Amino acid sequence: MTSRLNKIGALLSSRPGAMRRYRNIDWQRVERLHFVCKGNICRSVYAEYRAKKIGIAATSSGVAAATSSLADPIAQQAAALRGIDLRAHRTRRFEDITLGSGDLVVAMEPWQAHAASLMANAANAQVTILGLWAADTSAVIADPYGGDDASFARCFAFIDRAVNGIRHELCGQRTAELRSRLRTRSRTLKGIAGRALFATQMHRLLMRRRAVVTAFHSVVPDGPGDALRTPLTAFDEYCRFFTKNFIVVSLKELLRRMSAGESIDRMLAVTFDDGYADNARLAAPVLNKYGIPATFFVTAGFIDSSQQAPWDARKGLRSEWMTWQELANLAAEGHDIEAHTMSHPEISGIDAESLDRELSESIALIKHHTYRRPTLFAVPFGRPSSLTPSVVERISAHGFLATVTNTGGAITPQSTTERLNRFPMNFTDSMSRFEIGFDILQDSVLVDRSTRPVSSRT
Repeated sequence: MTSRLNKIGALLSSRPGAMRRYRNIDWQRVERLHFVCKGNICRSVYAEYRAKKIGIAATSSGVAAATSSLADPIAQQAAALRGIDLRAHRTRRFEDITLGSGDLVVAMEPWQAHAASLMANAANAQVTILGLWAADTSAVIADPYGGDDASFARCFAFIDRAVNGIRHELCGQRTAELRSRLRTRSRTLKGIAGRALFATQMHRLLMRRRAVVTAFHSVVPDGPGDALRTPLTAFDEYCRFFTKNFIVVSLKELLRRMSAGESIDRMLAVTFDDGYADNARLAAPVLNKYGIPATFFVTAGFIDSSQQAPWDARKGLRSEWMTWQELANLAAEGHDIEAHTMSHPEISGIDAESLDRELSESIALIKHHTYRRPTLFAVPFGRPSSLTPSVVERISAHGFLATVTNTGGAITPQSTTERLNRFPMNFTDSMSRFEIGFDILQDSVLVDRSTRPVSSRT
């Protein structure tokens, strides 16, 4: 019988993708582990007691177990050598177990997982295979019953590694939940502080002789946002907040005022990087509604193409770019179309000839399609460290009047146009208008941000 079951297990585990469903576990749901083997006298009982010893709620049973038998004597001896006492254990049959939706049934072999699935599915419990969570993955934990001491030692050592792997997954989930709660609490406090600062007009004092340039990337339909993607509803809320509490101007107007020695108190400019299609289709209507003139720094080689951005590919997202006609329309509406290279390279890592080509070709393409020559440049990836003396010299040689980075901080009358700070808009950190307002004010007080880690990916 055992030989036949092992053959079934081997067949189940050899099918393409057979183990995939046993790896796809929602760890947030897991409240208890229920270990399953054949007889509940060796493997599953040892796994149960090992899990309990490290603080995980656990039970065990066997799919072909007798009722109320003792653990195997050799198993008891082998477990004792590893600090586990199995003397109080009594076997249970899997069919006598009551499962709940918080249970994770953990089988020793594929055939046991298959046998447990029907009852687990009925209880909305999850099923996995223990050996999949060890570093040295195996779909089958060989049954040591009838073997020698060495067989039990090898089996129990592997179970230890696999149970620790599950603990790592559970701890990772708990840590993620804790971080999420702390982040939510931090956002709540920021929102309260931001509301107080703006309600008392303190932002006017904090923004004296300071301006801020915001840097967006993509605006997406409502749903989860991240460091590069801002949901449309949030973007609308930000724009309304900007126009109410700041003097919103174009980046070029801000630069003109700086050059003329005019006041830049409480001024704010909106910019976008890369050239995502949603900039024209979702963001522009909101900008126009609030009368906000934006600056779009576009990667010219991406426009009107199906080019996949590496940072999107890593997230499994498809990059979609504006067309040249959409950019021409934005320019006609009063927005500025500026340069962000041809292919978005790390500009300090390419030679002078390649950099010249990245700059000159992007200038030519933008001018050809919008009938306006770009005079502003955004550093790909936004790192000030990319602006080496030789890179700054090449940028200046191509006629750019200002270069922006993406590491945060305010702009003051003393800011140099070779390295203008921008504030990266990160929806993950700040979801409401008062949260982002607090972040902007806090960021603006700290002018010199040259050593701050880059928070934007592009």
